[in-house]
Amino acid sequence: MHTQISQPKDLQEAWSLRQRFDEDGCYISGGTWLRTQWEAKAFEMSSQLISLDKLLETKGISEKEILADSLEISIGAMTTLAECTTSSIIQRYLLPLFEACKAIAAPSIRNQGTIGGNILTTTGDSITALLLYDTKLCWYGGKGLEVEPLEAWLLKRKAGVIKKERRILVKLQIPIVVSEVEEGFSFYQKVGRREAFIPSVVTVAAKWISVESDSIQSIAISAGGGSAIPMRLSKAEQVLEMQKRNKLYYPKIQKVIKEEYEPATDAFASGEYRKIMAANVILSEFHKWSTKS
Repeated sequence: MHTQISQPKDLQEAWSLRQRFDEDGCYISGGTWLRTQWEAKAFEMSSQLISLDKLLETKGISEKEILADSLEISIGAMTTLAECTTSSIIQRYLLPLFEACKAIAAPSIRNQGTIGGNILTTTGDSITALLLYDTKLCWYGGKGLEVEPLEAWLLKRKAGVIKKERRILVKLQIPIVVSEVEEGFSFYQKVGRREAFIPSVVTVAAKWISVESDSIQSIAISAGGGSAIPMRLSKAEQVLEMQKRNKLYYPKIQKVIKEEYEPATDAFASGEYRKIMAANVILSEFHKWSTKS
């Protein structure tokens, strides 16, 4: 099959091309994930590839002050994973995302693969970190930008409401409370082969603040890995909220995580193994925090 590559100069041109080509068209930027799907024959290469590389609106990392203690971090969807690992903004304010991007595949993949592409797979390791925040996705659908919460979009994909995304992911918007970042705690952990471009076994992340006799507050926990769409663990958050540092009840926390987390079974690991692994990693991180002097 002969494949043609178009290089639109702006969002409207890219959108118009996609509408014209219909099912024969496919947006592409880094192309690392798409290439693995084509090589594995998971689906056929589209006959019309629409390169987004020239769209400046989809690149770069910036911060904007909203209030005295609040920032909005903007990350262009076509920003490479490597750029995310060298960004002082991400390292300072979004440490779990910084750690996630560092752990994705090999340097050659991170130099080419994009944060937007990682999200659009719906199973990318960066999603687990991004779910800790009120991350918004900014889409172009032909009539200006449309803003949608990341978690809401993932739920639609999981339910099959959106089977194939036709809009252009332009950027991510992430609100940050500066004092919570500076005084809070967080972690991101990935279990799986770092250098191989295969699904991780498990990815887990959390952030929280600790005040009033070391009680846990404003906690967010997420988990992903394998072929399952990452998710927030809201029930586990409720169990941990307001627990005190030196009185964490690990059996109940473990039980809730294993009941709530919904991993998939694949060739690399069973769903049950992933449940146990996610619970153990999360408990291990909270134990390290609770015993740190």
